[in-house]
Amino acid sequence: MKVVHLLLSWLVLLLIIATAFLAWITIYARFVVDSILTNTHWQTALKDSRLSAPDVAYFPDFLYRAGLLAVFCMAGRLVFRLRLNPVPRRTKS
Repeated sequence: MKVVHLLLSWLVLLLIIATAFLAWITIYARFVVDSILTNTHWQTALKDSRLSAPDVAYFPDFLYRAGLLAVFCMAGRLVFRLRLNPVPRRTKS
């Protein structure tokens, strides 16, 4: 019974923290969006910075980064798998 009570209290605490964080982000986002929409310099800068079509020149860079991410994922999986499942030690008979 104590374990259930402890888990529920942690869950309530996490929900309160998440709600406060969400409220903080909402307030900040409203402030940022309002300041961007009212500033004409920011509006023109955002309009000018958008690409009209995807740039094909960046495709090799995308492939490089995707491959690098795949290598890191496989290396991390290997490291954690070796750590979680160590090689069984031989016992002397």
